[in-house]
Amino acid sequence: MSLRVCVFCSSGRKVDTMYYREADAVGRLIGERGWRLVYGGTTTGPMMTLAAAAKEAGGSVTGIVPQCLVKQGLVNDDLDTLKFVLDMNTRKQAMLNLSDAFIALPGSIGTLEEMTAMIAMRTLGITDKPVILVNTNGHWDHLIALFEKMKEQGFTHDSFAEAYDVVEDADAAIHWLEAWDTRKNKATVVEQENLVSNGESA
Repeated sequence: MSLRVCVFCSSGRKVDTMYYREADAVGRLIGERGWRLVYGGTTTGPMMTLAAAAKEAGGSVTGIVPQCLVKQGLVNDDLDTLKFVLDMNTRKQAMLNLSDAFIALPGSIGTLEEMTAMIAMRTLGITDKPVILVNTNGHWDHLIALFEKMKEQGFTHDSFAEAYDVVEDADAAIHWLEAWDTRKNKATVVEQENLVSNGESA
């Protein structure tokens, strides 16, 4: 089964063009691999660029849209699947359910809230799905430093440091996911072989 990758990123129209380029690159790389992009379903900023690039490159796109954005007329109708949800909290749960992995591109408070929610769920053992921070132009430097300070001062468990990974750009994020997917598939094959050798049904 192809990967379902949820991407968090900005919907801001005024951000620097470098962030549009990074969103375009992530979308294109996801689409070229035939993966499914899961994202917030809106029509503005790098979010729109992300979705358009994934579709143009041959991928499928699922948008998950809360009612507050429907009322603002920001729904992207040019998607393979649209899922409407009540609110932002419901959207996060739907993203968790419909995705195999998460990429956080540079963004503002919405991106930060969604990404840290997934990191928290990994830390608590609610999910083991990977979370990758794409640190374009050092965007997440101060956040990463805060995470380190939390660790040093004993506010976080040791598992927190393993709940996310940081990469420099889109290419590195996609290569990371490819390697992770390969390891996961190999582990599944080994598990199935062990079941068969033990006389159990896979």
